[in-house]
Amino acid sequence: MKKLLFLPILLLIITFSACSVKEARDVECVNDSLISVKEPAFYVSADIPQGTFLTASCKDGCCALFSHEDYEVMQEIFYADSLDGALVYLTGQTREELNLLSVSSFPKEEYRFAWTAAGENGTLACSGMLFADGDCYYSLCIFCKAEMEKEHREDFSAIFAGTELMPV
Repeated sequence: MKKLLFLPILLLIITFSACSVKEARDVECVNDSLISVKEPAFYVSADIPQGTFLTASCKDGCCALFSHEDYEVMQEIFYADSLDGALVYLTGQTREELNLLSVSSFPKEEYRFAWTAAGENGTLACSGMLFADGDCYYSLCIFCKAEMEKEHREDFSAIFAGTELMPV
């Protein structure tokens, strides 16, 4: 009786397709490498003047736009492949075109720069600072009409002087 029960079970097992040896290997492989993106280790802390209001920000907290009636201040955290890539991302200009000033290299690299750009209502005078920690770039840029820049020069200097990276 046991032999009779064993024989149908053995035939059933052999007929399953999973139990047979496959001639061709149909193996699916994915060769994409996983790029791990580190979370920013710092955030930009700046002394934003009174009368300047937060008008836009990102959900992840990596960008913020503050507006004053005469100028705008933008903070941003982003990834770039190099310092040149970061500068082109922010200004549309290369390091040589900006006349980049290296302010500090310890504990984080800090750069300052200025440029002009065409705006909706005329020429904009723009100035910025950029921190680099090896993984992320942290920026603060100020945009104002070129004719208003002299009036707010002290405000802009105070904003830059009060800007630093703080650990998350």
